[in-house]
Amino acid sequence: MKINIIKFTLLNLKRKMLKIIKKNKLKTLAFLIIVVFLIVTFKEMISTLKPEYIKYVPVIIFIYCIAKLMQDAPTMNIRPELIELKVLTVNDLKLFIILKSTFLSILIIGVILLNNLQIYGFRKIIIVASLINIISNLVCFFIHQVKRPDFLRVVIILILTAIYYYDSIIMSTALTIALIIYMVKIDYIKYDNILPYYKSITNLSDGFFYGNMDSMSQDKVTFNKKNNSSLHLMEKQYSTNYKFYFYKEISRIICNKKLLINSCLVCFIISLLVYLYADKLIVKFIAIEIVLVIGDNLLSVLNKSEANIKNNGFYLPYSISDLIMQKFIPQLLITLICVFSGFLLVKYINIYLLIICILLSPLRNILYNFSNNSFTKFLSYILSFLISFISFLGVYGFNFINFY
Repeated sequence: MKINIIKFTLLNLKRKMLKIIKKNKLKTLAFLIIVVFLIVTFKEMISTLKPEYIKYVPVIIFIYCIAKLMQDAPTMNIRPELIELKVLTVNDLKLFIILKSTFLSILIIGVILLNNLQIYGFRKIIIVASLINIISNLVCFFIHQVKRPDFLRVVIILILTAIYYYDSIIMSTALTIALIIYMVKIDYIKYDNILPYYKSITNLSDGFFYGNMDSMSQDKVTFNKKNNSSLHLMEKQYSTNYKFYFYKEISRIICNKKLLINSCLVCFIISLLVYLYADKLIVKFIAIEIVLVIGDNLLSVLNKSEANIKNNGFYLPYSISDLIMQKFIPQLLITLICVFSGFLLVKYINIYLLIICILLSPLRNILYNFSNNSFTKFLSYILSFLISFISFLGVYGFNFINFY
């Protein structure tokens, strides 16, 4: 049976809107009044906004796009029934994805160009940010169609960062066109990779709009796929205690590689934004503290589950000093990778004091998570204070010396 896709989609949208309106009459009326008001006063509102506020709009769009790329779910949701009932062919699905990925950004670019909005000299960067949004939407779909999604994710984030840094309309337009051409040329779509996400997102949105909590709990999907760490590293070193535990930590890092990659990308984005926009010293200090906390959080993910087993599960006496010997070097490497991913922040702090903070961070985390007495727990708190104090001295002392 041949189905008119546009008619089918519009009828389902009409049904959905009517259900929402009937269920939320007052909210719908208020929403319509707000929308009409914004449409009528849009140009006047833009012209009255102060430039110091406008400059953060492209920053917010950029951060939002990076956040979309760092999670697993495809951002452009499609009703799973369209696929399950074979309403959409491969070409129809590709067209759907392209339209949903580009419509809002093209609308924003069209409004800016047609109304000749200058927006305090930020017109170009807002257009670039809108194109970055299109790219991120398309890539979020491609991630589920390639063999190495993590590699694609990292490469695209680095490219988008370069586009944003250089404020390049040519680079962003070229990449957008290339991705659309690639989408058109796709012959086969891996439905089994995307359908579970579409089902879950649809149930969540339906439950939210219709107030149906049961719908929100149906067809749950685990967005973080299971990581299978390689045990071969440990098998080869089973006879040697130190090497066995060393490679055990390396194996657990490999298992959590996605978290490591995302943490490094977050540190890099923070350093880039501080480098581009931050003038105050306190902001630079807070950014460095956040990067250190991100590295510490990564170590806690590795240590906390094992600490719970050791302290609350299978009883086996252990020594804190032995644990430090086993875990310190691998976790120091993680901290180094994570902190130096925000390499643009290094210019704001004394490098030697930063290295001291990095050396103390895995030691503090091991003591905190595996402490079996009040003294070691107290020592971990002392180290937390010491790390913050040293980073404070590193930032303010370094800038004070440079000033004079």
